[in-house]
Amino acid sequence: MRVTCGQDTEVSGALLATPVGELEVHGATHLWEAVAPRLKADTPSLLIDMGGVEWMSSAGVGTLIRLVSRVEQLGGKLALFGCNAKVRQVLQITALEKVLNTSESPEEARQALS
Repeated sequence: MRVTCGQDTEVSGALLATPVGELEVHGATHLWEAVAPRLKADTPSLLIDMGGVEWMSSAGVGTLIRLVSRVEQLGGKLALFGCNAKVRQVLQITALEKVLNTSESPEEARQALS
C-alpha cells in the first residue's frame, strides 16, 4: 500500500490522505503510520480518498476506527469518499458508514467535515 498525505486545499485544518492498494494488515499499519503523526491541534480533521483502495480487511476497519478516535480526541472529524463496491460492502456489514461519514464525492465528504 502507498499512502500520500498532505493538507487539503479546500478545507482549512484538514489533511487529505490517499491510500492505494489493499487495506489489510500491512496496508492498515502503513496508513496509520502515514496519517496519525500528522493529525495535530491545527489539523484535526481527516479526509480519506478511498478510490485507490481495492479491498479492506478487518485490520483496515480497525485502523479507520483508530483514526476516528484520534481525530475526535483532537476535536476534528473524519470523512471518506470514493469507496468501491467491495469496500462499501465491508462498511455496510460493520455498520460504519455513518460513523466514518462515507460519501460518494469529495465535495460531499468536505461538507461532512464542516
